[in-house]
Amino acid sequence: MSAAVALDQVVPAPAYAATGAGPLPLPPLRIPKTDLGVEQQPDDKVQWLHDAKLGMFIRWGVYAGPAKGEWYMHNAAVTPANYRRYVTDATGEQFTASAYNPGNWAQLAKDMGARYTVLTARHHDGFALWPSTHPNAWTSGQAPLNRDFVKDYVAAVRAAGLRVGVYYSPINWRYPGYYDVYGTNCATNPWGYTTDPAHKENARIMKNEVYQAVRELVTKYGVIDDFWWDGGWVAERGSDADGAFFWEPGQFRDTANQWPVDAAYSETDPATGKPLGLTGLVRKYQPNVLTTSRSGWIGDHTSEEGGSVPTGAIRSGKLAEKCFTVGGSWGYNPGAGVMSYSDTMNVLVNSWVRDMTCLVNVGPGRCRRPRPT
Repeated sequence: MSAAVALDQVVPAPAYAATGAGPLPLPPLRIPKTDLGVEQQPDDKVQWLHDAKLGMFIRWGVYAGPAKGEWYMHNAAVTPANYRRYVTDATGEQFTASAYNPGNWAQLAKDMGARYTVLTARHHDGFALWPSTHPNAWTSGQAPLNRDFVKDYVAAVRAAGLRVGVYYSPINWRYPGYYDVYGTNCATNPWGYTTDPAHKENARIMKNEVYQAVRELVTKYGVIDDFWWDGGWVAERGSDADGAFFWEPGQFRDTANQWPVDAAYSETDPATGKPLGLTGLVRKYQPNVLTTSRSGWIGDHTSEEGGSVPTGAIRSGKLAEKCFTVGGSWGYNPGAGVMSYSDTMNVLVNSWVRDMTCLVNVGPGRCRRPRPT
């Protein structure tokens, strides 16, 4: 008997050898869960984000004009009327975007190794970077800008071969009703809004605008790969899930909800005729899209935000994203400082070894051509 034969007799064959079926399948990346009537996307639809490992977040809007970060309107208690002047008034802090070139941003993303980008289509200040048609909307399609920044961004990112992400916040500081959705107990706020029964209807109109805006984003620009929700909480209280009673972020809306959405801004499920909630609306037109949990629905992936270095176990069993900014603020603020190279790499490496994808934020400036002298 040869040594080889003897060895075969001692070492047991793999378990799959007896059946001839090949290696046992790997366990799934995660087990999709169902929340508010919507199941998370399956593994084959989330795999691209898991494999991407690096994306570029672009925080850009009117707040680039005053250049004090994306929360400037709130932190400085700038009234909506005065905040509009950063678009309409020709001052040194005017947001003109005359040198806006999303192709440069897309190239920067490619150069840094990113596989996808996410643009803040609307932040908490309520300014939309596309010409939204809701009558209360404040948008880049209005004078003096008259531009569709989202359209140009999507085209540039696709041309660069990157995945397209859009950020949207339902919060809108321009509405007093955001702080007083019942009209009976106004929350503390920077602008001195006080309790008023009319605020309940004001909040409902704000919700109408959200549904119209989301419908436009998921129908006007082709395939959206990542819909990045932010700020599902109401009156800046509690968690995103705590605001679900108001926004209705699941598959369907409740016809008895105290803040109904007008038919003009509503979508229904073709199979049941039921009115769609926010995730139901997004999935109707973007069946393969991934979303964050910040609408109040569980989301397709988690997002650990901030510049802290990830610790603990590998994020197995879920699709995890680490979102952080290399600047001292998310929006443009030249006085806020920049994270050092070593600190940046510390966050990146400790994320990657824990099986996370990193979404690194940049805050472009005013994108304005110099004035002639």
